[in-house]
Amino acid sequence: MVPDLVWGKVNGIFSFLMYESGGAIDTIRATAGSLSKLSIKSESNFPSKGSLKYTLNPSSARKFKLNFRIPAWCANFKAIANGQMYQGLVGTFLTIERDWRPADVVSINFDIPVQVVPGGISYPNQIAIKREPQVLAVDALLNPIL
Repeated sequence: MVPDLVWGKVNGIFSFLMYESGGAIDTIRATAGSLSKLSIKSESNFPSKGSLKYTLNPSSARKFKLNFRIPAWCANFKAIANGQMYQGLVGTFLTIERDWRPADVVSINFDIPVQVVPGGISYPNQIAIKREPQVLAVDALLNPIL
């Protein structure tokens, strides 16, 4: 995944945009206005499971905001930061502002709905299985045995 698509800044707030394993180092602005380095490690099995863990390491304890994108397709999105649960609305950002310390962990959990999508006019009598954000389908042109 391209790192600039996985995370970045939205309105000056460090934001988690996609859910992938990896890491990032950035400079963040604390609520008091000072700048601080922030190192993040992400562990995820997405899209197999709708769960992941972020380990945050600010250079020192500071109060600042983090944004977590809640995809429009997910259900039951929950973020847990040091035992406190946060929820938000799908299709928006969940903003968590708190005192962050080195080695703080944020766990994200959400359901990945599954639905059957009919082929419509273009593919009559065909279906696809949609497990957001994936669509599983067989193309007869690419699979002539079918």
